[in-house]
Amino acid sequence: MKPDDAPVEGDKNDPMMPIAWTRDYEHSNGKKSRVFCTTFCSSIDLLNEDLRRMLVNACFWCLKMEDKTPEKANVEIVGEYDPSFYGFGAFKKGMKPEDYAW
Repeated sequence: MKPDDAPVEGDKNDPMMPIAWTRDYEHSNGKKSRVFCTTFCSSIDLLNEDLRRMLVNACFWCLKMEDKTPEKANVEIVGEYDPSFYGFGAFKKGMKPEDYAW
């Protein structure tokens, strides 16, 4: 699972699934909403500037503010961000909420 890995061949990736999608949703009371969904967003994924920009742009779209979406939104990480890679047993053992600096 590295950016330069080739796509998975065969049945496992056929049909290819979207990584992000949108939907217009109508509630039972007739009110309409816009919905954005993605399969990304593990802690490590958020290191990717393009993903952060997609999330910001999705917020503008969901709020029907496309006309206010910056051409290239500033999505720099504010403060220190050092996520751990996901996987079985890869979490930092013994950590408590107060151990994380905010």
